[in-house]
Amino acid sequence: MSVMRIIRDIFVPIFLISLLALSACGKEDNPGYCIEVELVNGRVAHKASLYVFIPEYEKVALIDSAKVVDNRFLLNGRFCGKAEAYVALDDSCVYCFILSDSLMKMEIGRNGYIIRGTADNELLSSLLMRRQTAVNEKYRIQKEYLDMQADSMLTKEKEDSLLYLYRRQSAEFKDDVLALLNEHGENHELSDIAYRLFSYVLTQSEADSIQLTLKKS
Repeated sequence: MSVMRIIRDIFVPIFLISLLALSACGKEDNPGYCIEVELVNGRVAHKASLYVFIPEYEKVALIDSAKVVDNRFLLNGRFCGKAEAYVALDDSCVYCFILSDSLMKMEIGRNGYIIRGTADNELLSSLLMRRQTAVNEKYRIQKEYLDMQADSMLTKEKEDSLLYLYRRQSAEFKDDVLALLNEHGENHELSDIAYRLFSYVLTQSEADSIQLTLKKS
């Protein structure tokens, strides 16, 4: 199921979210979540919304929203435990992360995003950055290939070298995805988001094996 399709599903009524939070949270020792978000690299938006996924209902609920002012906004409130969550900008572009009652900092650009502040989100951000690095490097290799081809300087040896480097970017990124999914399969929020975001790099047999592992954990 795509992220946007999840967001378009019927929301869990907000009073049920409040009941779930009250049943799990202590009133005195829970600091709440605080997410400081900055839009960078020319990313613009007017409104931000925070959704949380409720696995008991397999639905999402809108729990917070904010106006974007000077490319920044703040989301804060209470939600005990951990949950798969999404920041949506102008109800269109959606960015996944793991919500917990912690201080988090998020940067959203035109080509991606990172979120800091908790171990789970650091791991997620490392894969997001690794993916962007691979995309940038493949673009650089492709440009070098085309430039050398246009200048009639592309030897067979150089062509083989560039093709090897190009393919290695995908292979190494896939290894990173598999390592995270295999090592953190019991962390359901992290593994579910990572699988949804990055399973496209896996073969069908690899995806089936990971799915089986996640169901058993």
